Amino acid sequence: MTEKALNLWPDRIKSEDDAAAGLSWPAFLKWAAGFLLVIFLLDYGICAFLDVGLRRYFGLDKPAQVVFVGHSRTILGIDDALLGRALGVKAAKFAVNGANTVDRAAMVRFFLTQQPDVKVLVYDVEASSFAGEGLSANSYRLFFPFIGDPGMAAYLKGQCKSLDEYWLRKIWRTSRYDEVTLSLAMRGWLGVRENLKLQAFNPALARRAVEKGRSRPVSVEAAAYRTFLSTIAFARARGVKVALVNLPTVDILNRIDAEKREQVRELFRKLAREDPDVVFLDYSRAFETRYDLFYDTIHMNAKGQRLVTEELAKRLKGVLQ
Repeated sequence: MTEKALNLWPDRIKSEDDAAAGLSWPAFLKWAAGFLLVIFLLDYGICAFLDVGLRRYFGLDKPAQVVFVGHSRTILGIDDALLGRALGVKAAKFAVNGANTVDRAAMVRFFLTQQPDVKVLVYDVEASSFAGEGLSANSYRLFFPFIGDPGMAAYLKGQCKSLDEYWLRKIWRTSRYDEVTLSLAMRGWLGVRENLKLQAFNPALARRAVEKGRSRPVSVEAAAYRTFLSTIAFARARGVKVALVNLPTVDILNRIDAEKREQVRELFRKLAREDPDVVFLDYSRAFETRYDLFYDTIHMNAKGQRLVTEELAKRLKGVLQ
């Protein structure tokens, strides 16, 4: 073998090894960059699609004049489309399961910032509104889809259990959605907003549950109450009228800690007396023996939702005017 051939031999071995490996490092890096670009584009596109559906579900897609803020009682107790038709305005329902006073403070600030035309804020209240327990400790995760908003991002950063949880959602958009918000986004795209709880309330089961202590306590935690007051003050400072609505609950529940329940209701009455643009609409005992209207002790079924919405529309006409 000639000297020239011997000198070329290592290069030939290297070329054959590269071919066996598949790609050179520059080619591999180029391929990896392209793959990551496709992943990020898919992530952005899927999240953009879901964002549109979620905004439609919450009524953020069009200017609203009335917004309902609350948790599952609002979701099942109010038909915002029916109420909007009755009032002749666009009504929105920004409510998620387990939303406490801290969640709602962020919700009200977010919605009123996004929708400056809101004239009436309907805030769901109850005897246990200021209790420090009984609601989900992870309800903040339902607001990850709105982490792009500076105010909501600040709220979420304070609620997250770790910075990793926060930054994952900031960077990886589809991770902002879980099974709940994904379902809501699809309902927004499909226009499905009905209360699907068609069954009637079972009082025997409810009595047993209440006897076992399966109901939220009636108490006033100072921090929760201060947060509530600051939320109402924020809305009023923007010229938004406030309707505090205590949705119906069954008599089985109303008899528990009746005196404490009345004390909490008096807090809402006091707030309404101090500001003529704050009203307290108390339906807590209005239908307490109409078990056919309830899904459980605090939630309405579809029949109850229609009735409560119609009654509430009559009262809100005066508030709007």
